[in-house]
Amino acid sequence: MPSAKVMMLDETIVGRELPTVHVYVDPERIRLFAESIGDLDPLHRDEAAAQAAGYRGLVAPLTFPIIILMDAELVLRLLDELGVDRHRMLHAEQTFIYHDEICAGDVLTCFSRITDLQVKKNGALQFLLATTRMMNNRGRIVCEAISNTAVRHEVQLERT
Repeated sequence: MPSAKVMMLDETIVGRELPTVHVYVDPERIRLFAESIGDLDPLHRDEAAAQAAGYRGLVAPLTFPIIILMDAELVLRLLDELGVDRHRMLHAEQTFIYHDEICAGDVLTCFSRITDLQVKKNGALQFLLATTRMMNNRGRIVCEAISNTAVRHEVQLERT
């Protein structure tokens, strides 16, 4: 079966802002996420322990923002809009830069922007970087998430 052609992403996409998303940080999602990654820290599971330690509520594990990004599907929806086949995409890398904790009960406002587009292997691969700034309802930036999505293209590579 012939594979579908994938349109190369254009550099004009860099700087594009994605829709703003508002996310309620549910304590049960923090508990479930902590359980799913095997994190037994009571700060992620026991409200009283988190508050006794001085937090507003349960503290989200450090990789919890991936759940927010996955739920929002901002980059995926953008690539769908651009006609990119999801079978040719791969989540290549994720970085989180923390400025404050994320706690249960927070309402996060997420501002996302395409920050870079790199071409590798003579166009066989493109890497799309999106940066999302997450601000809590107290007006503090709590996290910056940098997502790298690879898109594979069919190209004829020259042999030397």
